Amino acid sequence: MALSLGGLIRSDIPSTAAPSTTAGPPYTGWAMDAYPGDSVGTLKSEMARQQAAGANVVWLGHNNPGEVDANKGEPAISYAVWTAYMQPSDPKHSDAVAMVQAQMNALAAARQLGMRVVFPIGYQIQMGQAWDAAHPGDLRRDAMGHVYEHGGKSAAFQSPAYQHDILAYYHWVDAAIIRPNASTIMMINLADEPADGDYSGWADQAFRARYGYGLREAGHDPRRQEAVGRFEADYIADYEVWSAEQWQKIDPAVLTTMSFCGGYGRYQHEGPDLEAVFRQAPSNFVVTFDAYPRDGLYSTPLREGDLISLFALVRTLGYYSANYHRPLWLWSTANSWGLNGASNDPGTIADAVANGIYLAQLAMQGGTLQGIAVWNYNIKGQGLFNDTHHLTYDPNQMFARVSAGFPRLRAIMSMTPGQPDTVVLAPNEPALQTAGATLALRATDSYSWTSLAALARDNVGAPVLTHLDPAHLPSLRTAIVLARSADQLTLGDRGALLTLLSNGGTVLVSMPVAATLLGGVTSYKTLAVEPAGSLGIRLVATAQGRLLTVVGGSVERVFADSAAQWAAPVWRQWLRWPVEPGGYLVSIPDATLFYSGTTSTSMTLDQKALGLKGKLTMVNQFGASSRTISLAAHNAATQILVPRRTYGIVGT
Repeated sequence: MALSLGGLIRSDIPSTAAPSTTAGPPYTGWAMDAYPGDSVGTLKSEMARQQAAGANVVWLGHNNPGEVDANKGEPAISYAVWTAYMQPSDPKHSDAVAMVQAQMNALAAARQLGMRVVFPIGYQIQMGQAWDAAHPGDLRRDAMGHVYEHGGKSAAFQSPAYQHDILAYYHWVDAAIIRPNASTIMMINLADEPADGDYSGWADQAFRARYGYGLREAGHDPRRQEAVGRFEADYIADYEVWSAEQWQKIDPAVLTTMSFCGGYGRYQHEGPDLEAVFRQAPSNFVVTFDAYPRDGLYSTPLREGDLISLFALVRTLGYYSANYHRPLWLWSTANSWGLNGASNDPGTIADAVANGIYLAQLAMQGGTLQGIAVWNYNIKGQGLFNDTHHLTYDPNQMFARVSAGFPRLRAIMSMTPGQPDTVVLAPNEPALQTAGATLALRATDSYSWTSLAALARDNVGAPVLTHLDPAHLPSLRTAIVLARSADQLTLGDRGALLTLLSNGGTVLVSMPVAATLLGGVTSYKTLAVEPAGSLGIRLVATAQGRLLTVVGGSVERVFADSAAQWAAPVWRQWLRWPVEPGGYLVSIPDATLFYSGTTSTSMTLDQKALGLKGKLTMVNQFGASSRTISLAAHNAATQILVPRRTYGIVGT
């Protein structure tokens, strides 16, 4: 069903100036849901509590799924809600009215408090059951022609019907909600968790216009296969661009975002392609990722690999944010979803507080971060308040501890961004080619992100890049290359690695890649060998720089926890890293964190190397200070015990 724009646009409400994506203070606050029946007074009371505790923003929850149901767990507005709201004869009209009113009440409450709001208007690319039934030819599909379903059906955004109808909705949102609340709404969330690609007729038509052949016509041509894989990996970035550009035309004052899934993103860096999300973003777009310790089912406990891969993801997002001058927001956690409340090892208050701290630190080590929203204050079934799981913490205590950390997070986000001196080079062309050859909706790279433990634990602020451009990395000293063979590297990448070596830098690659870079390997020295295994690290003779090679397995395996016993001397001597056998050390100026993760651990407090001053505060599982250590009494490296699921903090 398409609705006319007639009568929906108020021309008497002027737009303000073009948006600034960098203006304003760093933001910290809670994500919360406005439920049908919640009065302005009720919502104002909850927001006032958050504000008094230190929040300076409220992120309103989205409509998941994008259907009309006033009793659902995550209600907000979306296209389906709007159409039912606009038609009194619609059987779900009363539900839609209640859902819209709840959002208006939330805005009224925030306005009375002077709180800024991130306002949601959609979920994925979902249009609702009525639209789906009327437009079967405009839905996303897999390569076999089956309708794509991920928490509901999803529209093909290139479809003219979709574009016409969503624009009608966007115009109504702008006229009825955004402009009248321009001083309160700081950003609109266009979609939560959009992911994967599309093989519908509309996607095929868009691909054919670009390449001259169809999505299913790549055959055995590797370049064509890669083009198909890249189109699918960039599909969500293309959706992001189209949507944000519509808002630039509708209301240039509006900032837009989409909240992408860090649960997928930490394990698969495509679909959406991480770099494309930033590189293609219009000037009115802000990138948001959820970044919980583990983003999965309540019953699945946190594993070290979840944290290891998360650290790499956030460092990468921070780098791309700075490189492409696009702001970044992250979601941390303080509820059962992100803390695995129904598992046999649920998270603690300390886990939640530490999550916010290390997210801010990791992003700022080599990039920028503008805001952190904590998921979620009151969502039904899993919220800090409204949880249905057995809790190991007091919700009021969790609220107080997490909120008390907001000034620290804003202070970290206000610091001067760091400059990465180490990068992980992980070309994604092989994954894209395989995805195109198999007609996959999402590329799956072959790299083991959970094996990069040493980088996560040893304060190595290394982003993961698919290509190397030294011009964007003025402090580059070390490159860790995950490519399995030299043909996976572009000529530009090879040249950049040789330039790094000629400048005295360090390059770590597989032996086949080393042989191609040098035109053959004539001399080497074995530095370390895996006991009773085949994995080894060698130093290859070069005229300049250090060229380290890995034999007997993939490069990332030498950084796994299982390699620490035999590879740590190489990390220390040749890569110049501190060595933490367990736990996570993250340090930036004026803020050093020692976080244990899931295992009690002994960590090295090196006051001189880290420039530590003042005192170290150890925090127990309940988020309370358990003891303090005066650093003035420690002039050398000292071992500190960090019990599982606790942390220690020095500085801001």
